[in-house]
Amino acid sequence: MLKATGMEEIESYYDKKSESYDEIFSTLYFKVYDAITWKYLEPHVPTDDVVEIAPNYDQGTSAINAAKVIFEMLCQIEKAR
Repeated sequence: MLKATGMEEIESYYDKKSESYDEIFSTLYFKVYDAITWKYLEPHVPTDDVVEIAPNYDQGTSAINAAKVIFEMLCQIEKAR
């Protein structure tokens, strides 16, 4: 058997911490943070290439916003056909 290296403790810590992510990220602070971040991120979302833009720490908020923009773009392309 391999000797424990502390990874179990680290994993346990972040597992416990992740249980409160939804509560933490639903606070007014993070709602304002997300709105401001998206305001400055949106102009840089490419309109002709699909790319992954979601940073690992934002619980998918950027990915959701990007998906909405991409969906709208695809709808416009479909209308133009």
